Amino acid sequence: MVVDGTSFGRVVYSGDCRLSNRFTDVAYKADVLMHEATFKDEMEEDAVMKRHSPVGEAIGMRGR
Repeated sequence: MVVDGTSFGRVVYSGDCRLSNRFTDVAYKADVLMHEATFKDEMEEDAVMKRHSPVGEAIGMRGR
């Protein structure tokens, strides 16, 4: 979800999901980015299998 024109600027939110090129492009332009992550990094294999992002991937996506 993208919300423009807030007092924070562009706010982008994603539930716990795998990253996509489209979301990465939108998130790159965000002033505030919220990306849920349920799985610890040690559980990356389970996260990928269930189409989720581990915590480290969610945190690191802003720098992509």
